[in-house]
Amino acid sequence: MIVNFLNIGSVEVFVFVSLIMAIGIYTLYQCMTNPRLSSKERLLWLCAILVIPLLGCVCYLLFNKNYVRR
Repeated sequence: MIVNFLNIGSVEVFVFVSLIMAIGIYTLYQCMTNPRLSSKERLLWLCAILVIPLLGCVCYLLFNKNYVRR
């Protein structure tokens, strides 16, 4: 067990970290390829996603009005 008091094993940690990384990569790709964002908006979103990964990704996907949903 990696974290005994939470009863979390190595498989759960691996799945959770992989999921967070996949969401981060997807969000970065969406932010960089979104044609509706200006350069300033893109830079601010990229900083938010890279500095605060989980919160930045969630905020971009939920609150970005220029997000292109396919």
